Amino acid sequence: MPDQLTVEQARDVRKSYDGLLPEERAALARCPDAQTIMMDRAFWKVAGSTPDDVRLRVAHLVACFPAAGQVAEPARFRAGAFLRSVLHPGAETVDVAQATRYRQLVQARDVDELVHRIRRILTEAKQPVDWGVLGRDMFHWSDKVRKVWDKDFYGTPPPAA
Repeated sequence: MPDQLTVEQARDVRKSYDGLLPEERAALARCPDAQTIMMDRAFWKVAGSTPDDVRLRVAHLVACFPAAGQVAEPARFRAGAFLRSVLHPGAETVDVAQATRYRQLVQARDVDELVHRIRRILTEAKQPVDWGVLGRDMFHWSDKVRKVWDKDFYGTPPPAA
């Protein structure tokens, strides 16, 4: 998994997290940041086999896990569309002037800042996400990911299936 994290690998990390004892998940939830998470023994149960060069980025994902569960059927999850649905429920489109929280989120300078902001939004949303897609996007946080999120956030939603 060096320098890469696939959707399947991110979901596997989430499954490992879900397999922890409740008190182990609670201990991770109390950790304020990814650095602290890496010092908790429960993290090593979840991600101890990941290579050293990516372990911190996996800890960023684990930091977000307490904020939202894993969707049962992750088909077609798109982070930008999900964020629009929780920040602007029912909106066909969103005007840039109305999207302050979203803009603050995607303007995160680094993954530490992104984690802090997305945890708050996920906690308030009280909805499960596809940790495979969201985890991959967070792992590879960049302008390329921001552009994909922007397209899905500001674009026209697909017709309901």
